[in-house]
Amino acid sequence: FIVEIYEARAMVESWLIRRVVEHASDEDLARFEAEFAALIEEYGDYDPEFYDRAWEVRVSLFRLAGNDFVTQLATDLRSRLRTFPRVLRVDLDHFAVYREHHSGVLAACVARDADRAALLIEEYMTRNGKRLAAILRADLQSASSDAE
Repeated sequence: FIVEIYEARAMVESWLIRRVVEHASDEDLARFEAEFAALIEEYGDYDPEFYDRAWEVRVSLFRLAGNDFVTQLATDLRSRLRTFPRVLRVDLDHFAVYREHHSGVLAACVARDADRAALLIEEYMTRNGKRLAAILRADLQSASSDAE
C-alpha cells in the first residue's frame, strides 16, 4: 500500500503544481524559489529538520493553486506516511535528491513549465514509494531471517 499512497500523492501534488503555475504571479514564484534556496543555504549538506521546513514551503506554494481542499489532501496523505519516510530521512543520498527535486520543481514553475514541474513530482513520488517499499520489504525479510 505504500507505493499506492505515493502514487496518490503524485497525482494530487502534480495537479496542485499545475494550478500553481497557472495562478501564481511571477513575484510569488520567484519568492518561493529564493525561500527554498535560503533553506538549502541554512541547512547545509544534511539536516533532518530540512524536510519539515521544505514541506512548509511546499504547502505555502500549493496554496497558490487556490484550492484549500486539495492542498489539505496533499498534507493528509503526507501525514499518513510520516513514520515511513524517516527511513529515507537518514539517507544522505536521499537528502541530495530531495533538495535537487525541490529546486527543479521550483525552477520549472518559475519558467512556467507546468508539464515539467508535474512530471518531476510524479517521477520523484513514484521513485520514493518504490524505494521505501523495497527498503521495508528487505527489513522484514531480514527480521524474519533473524527470528529463525
